[in-house]
Amino acid sequence: MRASLTTTIILNVAALVAGAPAPTAGDFGHGSGTTPGLEARGDTINGMHYCGLFANADSSDAADLISSLGGDKKKDEYPIASHGCKRVACHNTSGVYVCNDNNHKITVSGASVANAAAYINKHCCYAPSASGRGGHPIRSGQQFTQWGWNVAVGYANCNDDVRLRPADALGWGVNPGTCAAQKGLTNANSNY
Repeated sequence: MRASLTTTIILNVAALVAGAPAPTAGDFGHGSGTTPGLEARGDTINGMHYCGLFANADSSDAADLISSLGGDKKKDEYPIASHGCKRVACHNTSGVYVCNDNNHKITVSGASVANAAAYINKHCCYAPSASGRGGHPIRSGQQFTQWGWNVAVGYANCNDDVRLRPADALGWGVNPGTCAAQKGLTNANSNY
């Protein structure tokens, strides 16, 4: 027991120093209680964010999608192929996408997607010029995570293939307005 605890502590410290997710109890045969293949994550997301990259989503629809992913769909699992993207939520002309930059397939939960997308919803497209038709706000952005995957919020045609990348979704002008392009390295859970 003591050797196992020491090994666990050393591996957790090494993972923190390397910027990797800490191993779970299941990695040591203790049974983590998680679904096999589900990417382990903490609550804090650190990574680059970009605003104004894609055609705009309707802000209200985007907020509803993110809320659903973090609410009734928080335990839903979304498999994403190596170097692939998947639209995991869509309504009207707005979508939430997950893209995997890893060399292996991953599975992310709705809660993890909502956590990353929340930064975009809170911080992208708030300049005075970022209002669409009738002054209705818009959203467009991408939040990268330290685990090799990212979340994008932008225009979506819900009839398109779910594997369509957000940059290829087109839709420029459907939810009109200008979202100020900005980027930065941030903690996605920051409140500024």
